[in-house]
Amino acid sequence: MRASIPRWPQGRSGHGARDRAVLASAGVKTGGLLLLALGAALFLEGLPYFVSPAAVRRYLDWIARMSDPALRVMGFVMMTVGLLLAWAATR
Repeated sequence: MRASIPRWPQGRSGHGARDRAVLASAGVKTGGLLLLALGAALFLEGLPYFVSPAAVRRYLDWIARMSDPALRVMGFVMMTVGLLLAWAATR
């Protein structure tokens, strides 16, 4: 008896087959989607350091002088925007 291949979970949109086809046409395997997202995040995070290291130093100095509540609000806003973007991308 052969083991069955796990199926890609179908989202609420009902476009599981279409989503798989789009990812496959882009050369993305199911397991590689997380690596693709991580790679894109690392690229975007590293871009400012490459383009303008002096501006990054000024920004980090500004961040270091912020109060804890202000940093928490900024973190919460960034997390919320990130989740909204991820949700919008799956719709």
